[in-house]
Amino acid sequence: MKLNIIKWKPMIAALPITIGVVLLKTGVVQGLGYEGLVHFSEIGLVITGGIFLIGFMLAGTLADYKESEKIPAEMAACIESIEDTVVLAHGFKGDFDLPAQRQQLSEATGAIIAYYAHRETEEIVYKKIEGLTSIALHVEQT
Repeated sequence: MKLNIIKWKPMIAALPITIGVVLLKTGVVQGLGYEGLVHFSEIGLVITGGIFLIGFMLAGTLADYKESEKIPAEMAACIESIEDTVVLAHGFKGDFDLPAQRQQLSEATGAIIAYYAHRETEEIVYKKIEGLTSIALHVEQT
């Protein structure tokens, strides 16, 4: 099994500092006999509360990430629904250019994908999405 060094990089970077602090504390306690002003038993409640709050913040962040995983599937379902509506409308009415409407939907889909790949701006994506209203107009007019 290959060791993934990037995953362990933060720990490796913090390890010398941690070892240095532990050695310094041990040296002060053993060499000078100085235990410090504050004991862990006196601040344990504060540390526990801080860890508890950090846990709540992380839980909220993870819930947001989990929710964001649904966005691509929902977008794909919406685009497929629009395409199905256009095909059904063409089947019932048939008085408009189906390939042109599909091309317009394909261009809007391509703009959305390009936006997520950082190759397109928001303005162009919004214009393409606004252009999809013409599909509804063609369906309703016929």
